[in-house]
Amino acid sequence: MDSCTFKSEILAMHKSHFLKCALYGLVFLLGSQPAPGHEYSGVKHQIAPAVKYFMFGDSTANSQPTLGMLFAWKNKIFEDNFNRCMESVAGSSRTDWYCHKWTILNQSGPHAMNDNSFTNGEPHYYGLDVEKMTVWGWQPTTITFLPKYFAASPLFSCRPPYKWHYDGPVEAGTYRCELFDDDTIKDLGKPQVCNPTNPINIATGNKYQKELDFKSGSTGLRDFIRHYNSTESYNLISIGKNWNHSYSLYVDHFAGIDGQATESLSFNRPDGRIFVFSKSSGAWVGDSDVTDSVKDHVDGSGALDGWDYVTASNSIEHYDLSGRLLSITSPDGRAQALSYDANDRLASVTGAYGHSLTFVYDAAGRIATVTDPNSGVYTYSYDANDNLVSVEYPDATTRQYLYEDVNFPNALTGIIDENGDRFASWTYDLQGRAISSEHAGGHDRYDVTYSAAGTSTLTDAAGNITTYSFKQLYGVYKTTSVQGDICSSCGEQDAAKTYDANGFLASRTDQNGNVTTYVNDARGLELSRTEAAGTPQARTIATEWHPDYRLPVKVTRPSVASGKSAITETSYNDVAHPGLPTVITRSGFAPDGRALAVRTISLKYTADGRVAQIDGPRSDVADITAMTYYANDATEGTNRGQLKTVSNALGHTVTYDSYDAYGNVLQMTDANGTVTAYTYDSRQRVLSQTVTPAQGAPRTTTYSYDGVGRLISATTPVGVTLTYTYDAAKNLLSISDNLGNRIEYAYDLKGNRIQEMSTDPDGILVRLVDTTYNSHDRVDSINAAGSLTSMVYDAVGNLISTTDPNYNNPTTHSYDALNRLMQSVDAISGTTSYDYDVNDRIISMTAPNNARTTYAYDDLGNLLVEQSPDRGARTYVYDA
Repeated sequence: MDSCTFKSEILAMHKSHFLKCALYGLVFLLGSQPAPGHEYSGVKHQIAPAVKYFMFGDSTANSQPTLGMLFAWKNKIFEDNFNRCMESVAGSSRTDWYCHKWTILNQSGPHAMNDNSFTNGEPHYYGLDVEKMTVWGWQPTTITFLPKYFAASPLFSCRPPYKWHYDGPVEAGTYRCELFDDDTIKDLGKPQVCNPTNPINIATGNKYQKELDFKSGSTGLRDFIRHYNSTESYNLISIGKNWNHSYSLYVDHFAGIDGQATESLSFNRPDGRIFVFSKSSGAWVGDSDVTDSVKDHVDGSGALDGWDYVTASNSIEHYDLSGRLLSITSPDGRAQALSYDANDRLASVTGAYGHSLTFVYDAAGRIATVTDPNSGVYTYSYDANDNLVSVEYPDATTRQYLYEDVNFPNALTGIIDENGDRFASWTYDLQGRAISSEHAGGHDRYDVTYSAAGTSTLTDAAGNITTYSFKQLYGVYKTTSVQGDICSSCGEQDAAKTYDANGFLASRTDQNGNVTTYVNDARGLELSRTEAAGTPQARTIATEWHPDYRLPVKVTRPSVASGKSAITETSYNDVAHPGLPTVITRSGFAPDGRALAVRTISLKYTADGRVAQIDGPRSDVADITAMTYYANDATEGTNRGQLKTVSNALGHTVTYDSYDAYGNVLQMTDANGTVTAYTYDSRQRVLSQTVTPAQGAPRTTTYSYDGVGRLISATTPVGVTLTYTYDAAKNLLSISDNLGNRIEYAYDLKGNRIQEMSTDPDGILVRLVDTTYNSHDRVDSINAAGSLTSMVYDAVGNLISTTDPNYNNPTTHSYDALNRLMQSVDAISGTTSYDYDVNDRIISMTAPNNARTTYAYDDLGNLLVEQSPDRGARTYVYDA
C-alpha cells in the first residue's frame, strides 16, 4: 500500500469516527466509566493527566482540535495508527499532511459555572494544558488554557440505553443523558433467530459465545458463565471488552434529568441484554415482550431503598439505590449475597450454605482471578485492547481467545481449546457483522449472506442453502419463515411463524402445512395451545396461571372420554415459600366416561425451602418419601446444607455420607449397605467410582479426560480398558480396548458420521457400515457390507419410504396432522394401520391379515384393557 492510499484510509476512518461522536456528544468523556449502577446526577470525575488523543488530517482543517474532538478521539487503537501515519509521512514531499498527537498535561478545575443543564447535578468545566506533537520536527507545542478548552460538560459517560444530548457547539454546549431506543440492547445473547451456526444472530450479525468456567453443582451459587457479544460496545469491561458474566448485573436509574418527566430503570443482564422499565401510574412497566418484572423495595419505615427484579423463573434480584445487586433469591427462598470492594467492584458471592466465589482485579479494574469454593483459581489475561485473551483453569489448562480482525479489534475470531487446538473460527464483513463460523478442519462451516429486505441466507459446508426471513418486534428480530435445505437437527424448522401484538408466538406452520396456534396473556404466558388447528385431529390445551408468579395453577387437556377434560391443578400454599407447590391433583376419566379417583400428591418443605416430604398418591396406606439434610452450620464442613438421607415408604434409606466443597457426593450408602465412593478432578469430572458391597470386595472403575473434558479412557473393575480418540473438531474418531479390538469413525464436514469400521485384534475387518445423508442431514442410506437400505422423508422429517435390501418395492408410511404414523404399506402391499387416543397412545393396530389389537387407557396413562387375537382380553386394575 502506498503512503497516499494509507493516508486516505486513515482520514476516512477519522472523519467517520468524529461525525459519529459529534452526533452523540461526548460519548466516552475522557475514558470515564461509571461504576455498576449509576444515578445520573452529576458525580465528580477527575481527568487523569497524560491521556493521549490522536487525529489525522491536513494542517488547515485539523491543526487545532476542539475539546469535543479531543474527547471523541479517545481510542486506544489510534496509537498504532498514529505511529503508522508518522512512518508513512516521514520523508514524503507532501506538506499538507500532519499526524497530530495531543496529550493532556495538566488539569485546572473542575470549576463551577452558573449556566448548566443539570437540574440535579453540579456545574463544572475544565481548563487543560495540552501538548501537541506532529511528525515534522518532533517539536512538541504546548497550548495553555485556550478558551475553547473551557466547557460545561458532564462528569461521566452515558451507557445505553442512554445517550448524550447537547445544545450548542461542542466546546461550549450543555449536555445531558437522554433515554433512547437502541435496537441492539435487547437482541444480544442467544439469537432469537434460531439457526445452526456457532452461534451468530443472522438478523443482526452479532456473534454470541457462551463459555462455562465454574460449574456450581449443589453449592447454591450460579454457574460462572461468560457471555460474549461482538456488537456490544458498552459493557463495563470487568472481564474483557464485549464480555459479561453470570454476575454482570446492575441497574442504572434515570430520574428525569433536565426536566424530563419519565423515570426509568435499565437492567443489565448476564448475557449482555438491557431491559428498560419506565414508571407509569406508580408501577414499573417494560416492553410488552419482556416477561420479567420490577417492583420497588422499601425498608421497615416504608422508604424506598432499592428495587426487586423478578425473573421469568421467579428468582428475585435485589438492587440498592446505587444500582448494585445485593442478593439473588431463588423460588425456594435460598439466597446468594453479593459484596463489593471500596471501588464498588464485585468482591464475593456467597451462597446459602457458605460456598463462595471471590474476585480479584488487576490495575485496570478487570477481573484477574476468580477463586471457587474449593480454592480453585481461574486466571484471566487481557491484551492492550481490553480483550480477554486467555483463561487458565485450576487444572493448569488454558483456553485462549483470538481477535484477529484488523478492522474490528474486539471481534472474536477464534478459540484455542485446552488441548492447544484451534477449535472454532469466525470472520466478519466490513460492517462488523459475523459472516462465517466453523470448527477445526472446516467442519460445521456456515456462511451468512445478509439482505436489506429482512432476510438472510445460510450456506453450509456442503453448499446447501437455507433462507431465513424475520421481523423486528420490540427491538428483537424473530423468525417469520424458513425455506430451503433446513438442517434437521438444528435451528428453526417451521415454514412460517406469526406473533401477537406483544411479540409472543401466535402461530407456527410446519413444512407440511400443519398449524399450531397460541393464545398468550399480557405476561407472555400461554393460555391455550391448539395443535393441528383446522383439522379433525385438532386438540387444545388450556392453562391458568398464578396471579403473582409465573407458575401454572390449572392445566386442562382433552379427555380420552369424549366431551370431557383431564385436569391437573397445583396449589402453592406454603406461607414461607409461596412459589413452591404444596398440592398437585390430577383428575380425569376412563374411555367409557367413568370418573377416576383423584390422584393427589402433597409436598412439605424445610425452613430453607428444600423438599422434606412427598406424600401420595395413595391415601389408603403410608406412601411417604422423606428427605433430611445436614445442618446449615459451618461445623458440618463440606456437608453443610447438603442432602443427608432419602427414605421411601418401606423405610429403605439411602445415606449421602460426605460431599466435597463443590457439593459433589464423595460417598453414599444404599439401603443394603453397599457403599459407593467417588473421586473428582479439579474440574469436577469423575475420576473413579468404587462400589463396595456389604459383603464382598470393592470394585473400582476409573476414568481419564483430555484438556477439554472428553473421556479418553475408562477402566472397568475387571481390568478392561476402553480408549477414545477425537479430532480437533471434537468428533469421536475411535474406540479401542486393551485386547486390540477397535472401532473407527469418519465424518463429513457437517459432522454426520459417514462410516463405522470395526476390526479385531489382528486388524481384520469384521464390520463396515457406510451412511449417506440428504441435504437436511437425515440418513439417506445405510450400506452394511453391501446390504443397502435407503430412506425418504417428508418435509418435517417423517420417514415416508424405506427400501429394504431384499426387496425392490419400498415400504411406505403416512402420517396425520399431528405427525403420528397412521399407516404403513410393506414391500408386498401388506397394510398396517394405527389409531391413537388424545394423548397419542396407540389404541388400535390392524395388521396386514386384518388381525386387530386394541388398547384402552385412562387419562392418567394407565392401560386398562388389551384385546388381541393371540393374547385374548386382558384387564388391568391399579391402586392409585
